[in-house]
Amino acid sequence: MASRILQKGTHRITQGYGSKHKAVDIGRTHITGEPIIAHSAGRVVFCQTGHKNNKGATGNASYGNCVKVDHGGGYSTLYAHLDKVYVILGQTVSRGQVLGTMGNTGNSYGMHLHFEVRNDNKHID
Repeated sequence: MASRILQKGTHRITQGYGSKHKAVDIGRTHITGEPIIAHSAGRVVFCQTGHKNNKGATGNASYGNCVKVDHGGGYSTLYAHLDKVYVILGQTVSRGQVLGTMGNTGNSYGMHLHFEVRNDNKHID
């Protein structure tokens, strides 16, 4: 069952977690600059910018513009395909802080957020 927390208002899960897709994609149509906020407080441990849409990109380039936040205790979250990134590597962020805006960068087929949760760098549902 799709999360009612992630599917709020006009946001919809467009692709769920599965054997080949270790994340949840959350989409919203017709809105440019939709803010993407930090799930929990933490520190930015990976951040890449300067990417455009590149269908077929692999490795880290497939994430496009993205931010990974370490929340401690082995947990981290990754926010990918962003249009703009508003944080920098090493920055401490608070819960609800805007990290960037929803986009269509990297190996992406439409504007959405690719959201991953990891524990000890292993993807979890």
